[in-house]
Amino acid sequence: MTDMIDEIVKLCRAMSREARHLAVVIITAAIVITTMSLMMTPASAMSRSGDEEIPGITMTGEETAPEDGDFEHVPEEETAEPNEETVPEELTEEPEETVLPEEPLSTEETEEPEETEIPEETEEEPAEEELQDEEEEPAEESDPEADVETAADWEAMFKDIKLTGVWADDLLEIAESQVGYEESTANFIIDEDDVKRGYTRYGAWHGDPYAKWDTLFIQFSMYYAGITSFDMPYETDCEEWAETLREHEMFFETETYVPVKGDLVFADTDEDGEADHAGIIKEVKKNEAGDPVDIVILEGDMNNAVEENTYEYHNPLILGYGKLSENPALETAEETEPEEALPVYTLTGQANHVDVTVEYEEGAFPEGTTMEVKTVGDRNVISAINE
Repeated sequence: MTDMIDEIVKLCRAMSREARHLAVVIITAAIVITTMSLMMTPASAMSRSGDEEIPGITMTGEETAPEDGDFEHVPEEETAEPNEETVPEELTEEPEETVLPEEPLSTEETEEPEETEIPEETEEEPAEEELQDEEEEPAEESDPEADVETAADWEAMFKDIKLTGVWADDLLEIAESQVGYEESTANFIIDEDDVKRGYTRYGAWHGDPYAKWDTLFIQFSMYYAGITSFDMPYETDCEEWAETLREHEMFFETETYVPVKGDLVFADTDEDGEADHAGIIKEVKKNEAGDPVDIVILEGDMNNAVEENTYEYHNPLILGYGKLSENPALETAEETEPEEALPVYTLTGQANHVDVTVEYEEGAFPEGTTMEVKTVGDRNVISAINE
């Protein structure tokens, strides 16, 4: 029996720790069941008849029912064997390890709880979103009466500006007076693209107070500078304006034309190949060799305001320029300027007590012409006319 137990112990030691723990639990359970069965055997034997022989008990005296004190127990050496077999030292110590294992779990076992924590994080997200919704500020309200202007306001704004008739100078005079103007932050709409657009005087002048207004700023300035849509075509959309100017041979690509003050500049800020922003050229800066290096532009709807900004002349976003025409009224005035006055001559004469005076410029009559004064009758005048 002892040899068998030794073999079992050796087998257990050869197993992995997990398998050994499981084997110890099974063996211990088997030993406990066997021990309890053996311990219950004497009590069952006492319930047998007197003729039957009770294992481990020596009967004395007559064959009468056993009484207390009339039997002797099996010698201690024999009864001790089951205890030694059922509770070996090595096997009774190992269940303590299985009950309270102190070894840490394996890497795979420790990683599994981390995976189970993911649903907990996703469950918390709705709560965070609800908290954010509760903390959102109420939507800002627009005041449609705020910052509203009328034509009378604009005319009063320019009453001290004296126009010269030179369109480039007059356009810049009006446009520069607008630098610093900002669209309204109190009077606004939210457009279909969820963009906030404030009221501007340029949009109001055009008829759409909340429209994109870089081109409207230019046209507003042109109008009050005396440049109408008949003098230079107007379009509210940048790309359409550039195309219209092309049709009128007033648009020039960047490599074919050097702009001057008063010209318009068209840019492609989102680089999709079409013009989407426009401004007025205030100045073209050149280097010592006379080559353009920078351009100064007056532009509206830049950071929601009218600004003056300087850009590199060879900026790749610039698509081309719109040439501002000359004022035709100035050209007509130059053509009709009077020539230098010629000398004036006077001839005098008298006939029938009537003085006659004639003034003429040099060259009015052929050289050698003489004037004779004489009295004529009505018939003579009529005959002269008929001749």
